[in-house]
Amino acid sequence: MVTAPPTNQLTVVPSTPNLVVRMSTPGQLVSGERYDVNHAQTTEIRTALARYDEHLVQKSTLTLREWLLCVVHYKRRSVPLLALQMTPIGSWHRTLKGLSGISVGITPYTGALMEWGSDPQTGNTALVLEVSPEEIITIGELGVTEPGIYTKRGLPKQTWLELRPVFTTLQ
Repeated sequence: MVTAPPTNQLTVVPSTPNLVVRMSTPGQLVSGERYDVNHAQTTEIRTALARYDEHLVQKSTLTLREWLLCVVHYKRRSVPLLALQMTPIGSWHRTLKGLSGISVGITPYTGALMEWGSDPQTGNTALVLEVSPEEIITIGELGVTEPGIYTKRGLPKQTWLELRPVFTTLQ
């Protein structure tokens, strides 16, 4: 009997036949935890990315780019990850806009990428983890305070509106 993995699981199939590793949805990292090169989830994310193309994988602590590439690939396998790899953080919406199953706008949705700052040197990207009825959004970020450290923070509507973000939803 063949069963599909749960919807919140990313299936990683390493080179070894008949070995399937299931990990939590990449967006569900643990706040305050350091994702260094030896962390199990860093290894699993990198294994999944390497199966797509080994040029996507870094050698140090888990980077924001690696984490977000894995999240995007998990949500929408048809997205060209190499094109995103070459796009500056904070500008992914420009590469993704117009693709099938992609919606770019100014309204936050849970699971969307939130990008703000138009300068490639200062552009930021986070994952929207939750949107409350009061439009307070909780975002997950990697490497903001220190490389490899995953953090969550809540942004009241006035605060995130001042950032002038763009939200990219992958359906």
